[in-house]
Amino acid sequence: MDNDLALKTTLTELNPWWDDPSFRFDVIERSSFSHLLSSNSKTIEVFIGARRVGKTSIMKSIINHLLDSKVSHRQIIYFVTDARVNHDLTPEDIIRYVQKTFNLTHHEQLYLFIDEVQDMPDWQRGIKYLYDNLNIKIYVTGSSSLILRPQTSKLTGRFVLHEVLGLSFTEYLEFTKQKLSKNQVKNIELVTTYLQIGGYPEYVLGQDRQALTNIIESTLYRDLISQYGIRNPAFLKDLLDYLADKVTSPVSNTNIAKDLGVNDDTAKFYLQYLQDVYLIYPVYRKSKPNKISKSSVPKYYFNDTGVLNIRSLAPKIGSLAENSVYLNLRRHTLSKEHADIYYNTINGVEIDFDNRFSELIEVKFRDNITKEDIEKYQLIDHKLSMVVKSESEILSDVLPMHNKVTLVQYLIK
Repeated sequence: MDNDLALKTTLTELNPWWDDPSFRFDVIERSSFSHLLSSNSKTIEVFIGARRVGKTSIMKSIINHLLDSKVSHRQIIYFVTDARVNHDLTPEDIIRYVQKTFNLTHHEQLYLFIDEVQDMPDWQRGIKYLYDNLNIKIYVTGSSSLILRPQTSKLTGRFVLHEVLGLSFTEYLEFTKQKLSKNQVKNIELVTTYLQIGGYPEYVLGQDRQALTNIIESTLYRDLISQYGIRNPAFLKDLLDYLADKVTSPVSNTNIAKDLGVNDDTAKFYLQYLQDVYLIYPVYRKSKPNKISKSSVPKYYFNDTGVLNIRSLAPKIGSLAENSVYLNLRRHTLSKEHADIYYNTINGVEIDFDNRFSELIEVKFRDNITKEDIEKYQLIDHKLSMVVKSESEILSDVLPMHNKVTLVQYLIK
């Protein structure tokens, strides 16, 4: 089969609406990204995040919306880099084929969707050429910051970066067709289940523990040899499990090296890999003004509480709650590449989260909070939000100057 025929076969299979305009993908729309369904901007939309976290489904929802909006079905092109008919295939090759096949002019509006674009050689040059020379709206996904972010420098001023995390609590309720009630106990049960399951759509819908294990392993090992040259992949699992039991506490490279029997450079390299594939995120102590303290030891939070739950030997619901607050903060941070989220110590009291606006958050997801648990926060002279499991009179009595909000209220605001 020659390349043109192979490309035709591949594109026809990937774009069934070319032959059947009534075709729609069977996906559930994610409310966090609904604003992108009707975007009129020419800006390139770049979706980054861990593998199988839902980036492809977001693009498919946008394709469904375009088809529903009566956009010509032959002007919508979807491509997955795994389906390349040859390794030299470029974005321009795809567009040239479509224009020739459907007799489209250079002035006709096109919509191009490329999944896992980092696997396409010199993709950024091709995307830049199409953006600069055609009437085209481009959407791409990528699963590795090490591969993707340095290359987007060629697209400066032409793209918007969207970090895709697992389902938010609101989206979890939508996907599972559940609603909050006026009963606080039932709402706590709902959010507790969400913390344990996490937000990977496939796991949320299927509840198959092995499926989540497979997702983690595909994330860990997909680019190990070809892109990173990792020689000891088994160590990644050990490191991930180690971090799962240290979550919410500062962890140094030196401690990792000592506890896991490797040198400092090895610990640093593997830690960076886990960050590059979006499985963990470091949070450093805040210094003044609004900068990371370079000498601080970071805490590491997971990209998903379900992953944290199954990787930890003794998962604690309080740790899952704190991790979920971090992820919620991350969803609303100003910078996706350098999240403005820190931990801090104020007047000798450590605070779970701080940001550039000095919005302080402390997480206490536990039953029967006592005066002794919280009276130290009276020393905080900044406004503090205490995220708790349930409403309690003692919180108002001891900390009348600070905000109190349940985790359910915090996650749906």
